[in-house]
Amino acid sequence: MYYKRLLRIALCAVVVLLSSCATTHEIMLADFISFSDDAETSYNRKSRYNQGKPYILYEGETKNKKGDVIATGKGMDRGQISKMTGKLKSVARLEGENTAGYYALDLGLERVKYVRKKILKKDKLTKFYIIYITDGLDNISVQTAKNNKRGSYKTLDAYIKKLNKRKSRLMGSGKDQQCFQIYPLGLIGEDMKRIGEDNTMSKEELTKWMSEYMEGFRGSSKGWETPEVTLADSWDTLQKEFIEKFTSSRYQFYIPKGYLNKRVRMTLTDEEEGNQTFVEGTYKKKGGKYILADVELKENLVSNTAKNGPEYEFEEIKAFNNANKKDKMSWFAIENLSRDGKPYKVYLGNGDRRDPKAPRQQFQEVNDKDINKKHSNNAAGERWIFNSEYDGKAHAGVNTYVLFIADVSKSIGEVGEEDGGKVKEATTLQEIFDVIKSEIPQQ
Repeated sequence: MYYKRLLRIALCAVVVLLSSCATTHEIMLADFISFSDDAETSYNRKSRYNQGKPYILYEGETKNKKGDVIATGKGMDRGQISKMTGKLKSVARLEGENTAGYYALDLGLERVKYVRKKILKKDKLTKFYIIYITDGLDNISVQTAKNNKRGSYKTLDAYIKKLNKRKSRLMGSGKDQQCFQIYPLGLIGEDMKRIGEDNTMSKEELTKWMSEYMEGFRGSSKGWETPEVTLADSWDTLQKEFIEKFTSSRYQFYIPKGYLNKRVRMTLTDEEEGNQTFVEGTYKKKGGKYILADVELKENLVSNTAKNGPEYEFEEIKAFNNANKKDKMSWFAIENLSRDGKPYKVYLGNGDRRDPKAPRQQFQEVNDKDINKKHSNNAAGERWIFNSEYDGKAHAGVNTYVLFIADVSKSIGEVGEEDGGKVKEATTLQEIFDVIKSEIPQQ
């Protein structure tokens, strides 16, 4: 399926099951909020401090902080998936006269914060996404916020300013900012087209104006790229363009601890075009933790793993299993891989080490005296040695909690009968959800 190739989700998160003992748990979570005159949540929102659980789509093994398996989860939960799908289908029959878009986003930010803090206990591996869909102008959020005791604002701009501050600080502070991103999707429906006609705007001018209007829906945690607004005048186009933007290529690989103080190279192959590229680093121990130092990406490959600005340059990647000192290998990950402006989706194959396209691991000796300075891989006399035991079965994907926020006001159903209105909106949401849940391990 076309869309399945565009998104890969690896399911890994941290959950505290007992307040006195931190545990690592494989899990995938999802929620849904709809809005028109007010907002309705898929969870029982008693208060911002006491909310219902999200849908648990997949639940794997539970490990203690030493890495020992202490419980086995349910695996894929078809009942929870069915309930989440039902909520997305409900879009087709919901309707209201107004648009409380920013109020719904307000609840969404509150929900992300709650799930991160209370459910996932600030796990550094989990990524949080809000997928936001609307077609019109917000005309009731200020009043709805006041009615529901979520703040009193003189203007919508004041409300937006408050929400923007919350977005940037949602994942705490420090250099190791956790990923949180909002993907705003705007359907250019009849209301927007009338605005364009009344103001004699060209299609390009209307698109620019709508992008600027929806600027307040954009957002991310500090250090992570803020997704642009996605606009289209049909559901099919909106869905396609969103999924292309949402593609988040992530490659996880391991290095046995016997390779300490050696230069390591991972040879990767693009799964669609078969072009190869490289990730290199010096495997070392620093301050009791295992890291890849002096990291270099080859052949125009870029990543935002270190989140150091638009150039995506970085020198060091920390192993994400440093807490377990008994591990015989370190696990590393590079994120949002792209090459020449396109997502770089790594070919994984079937894990057969004889597969010429599967990931390859190589290493070369590094002198201790050279370990702390830039290492040249082209120096005379150096040779790469293959690790034939590496089988290429490492994960490619992102860890995730996904929250859908969808406009169900009357105007979104007036896009045109030929495009399906809110029935098509419900279908679009389900198809995006299908892409996500297709990555759940079939256990």
